[in-house]
Amino acid sequence: RELERQEQQMQAEIRTMMKQGNESGARVLAKSLIQNRKQRDQLLQTKAQMTSVQAKTHSVMATQKMTEAMGNATKAMGKINEQVRPSEVQTIMQQFEKQSQMLDMKEEMISEGIDAAFEDDLVDGETEAVMDQ
Repeated sequence: RELERQEQQMQAEIRTMMKQGNESGARVLAKSLIQNRKQRDQLLQTKAQMTSVQAKTHSVMATQKMTEAMGNATKAMGKINEQVRPSEVQTIMQQFEKQSQMLDMKEEMISEGIDAAFEDDLVDGETEAVMDQ
């Protein structure tokens, strides 16, 4: 913005000098104006390059963080794989199934025993009711 303001001031001074007939002074200011424009263009290019570098830096940092996270996940998975042994898990599952079946059988036996006990009471009660008639 500063350079643009300077450019406008120079253009106004060049016009004023030309009106006054000071062609050599106007020529010097015109050269300075051209240098000012080149400087502004270089500044814009530099700014664009800096923006590009900044974007690349952010991209590299994001990639590095992703790589670190993947490394940590890999270490965690390795530790889990060291602790989990498929043969032990299979043995535990077989024991669980066996114990579960034994529990089911015991539960069924108890249930049948309770049903039989109550059935005998019902039969005795019905027998007495028939005899009382």
